[in-house]
Amino acid sequence: MILIIRVTATNIHDAVAADPVLRRLNEVHPTVELVHADLGDRGDLVRMVEKELRFDINFSSKPGGMKGFFPLRQRWVVERTFAWFNRYRRLNRDVERTTDSSENMIRISQIQLMLNRLAPKPPGPPFQYRKHTV
Repeated sequence: MILIIRVTATNIHDAVAADPVLRRLNEVHPTVELVHADLGDRGDLVRMVEKELRFDINFSSKPGGMKGFFPLRQRWVVERTFAWFNRYRRLNRDVERTTDSSENMIRISQIQLMLNRLAPKPPGPPFQYRKHTV
């Protein structure tokens, strides 16, 4: 999985923010062949990818005729990544003042995640409730 991070203000639409991210992805990782995107990002983004970039873009959507909740594999990858971000306490509190600081905190959290996977900490003693004495 390739992680290119871009944090923007909330008033910037995802499709607008996706343009520089996809261009950067194209420069840094020219071997990427397929990118998954949300349905809300269609339109100008599709035209830009077809004209200027080397990869295909796939928009995830529910199968036709489905109503209600339907899990999509590509979206669960993103949701799982956001869950990993929230396990890092500083990201969970959202105290950063600049988008650059937020991007760097995400990078640090992912470095910590990878280091813990490469060299896991030994498990501590099993959890036990304190014995209540009356």
